[in-house]
Amino acid sequence: HKGLRVVELPASRCAKDLGDGRMANVIMVGALSALLALPEDDWLETLKERIPAKHREANLRAFQAGRRLSTDFGSPFGLSGMQPVAGGHRDSGPLSPAKGDNHD
Repeated sequence: HKGLRVVELPASRCAKDLGDGRMANVIMVGALSALLALPEDDWLETLKERIPAKHREANLRAFQAGRRLSTDFGSPFGLSGMQPVAGGHRDSGPLSPAKGDNHD
């Protein structure tokens, strides 16, 4: 498509470098977060609320790695008109499979 720039981010390799190949999805969330018009603190707060304590630190490192990847490769596209909705975020459920309560 005209005007579209595709950038492949090495999320899987980055996740393996962080010690857990399963973190690629959180790395991609971090990369996307750098492109959207939502404050980084909102992303971090949501991740801290939704990720069980025993996995939280690793996921936050993966999220930050994704943000760095996004800026390293430049913005693949511009998003305009993307504003937070009134009332904040909606609860979309756990970010990873969990039994019962997703908090430790």
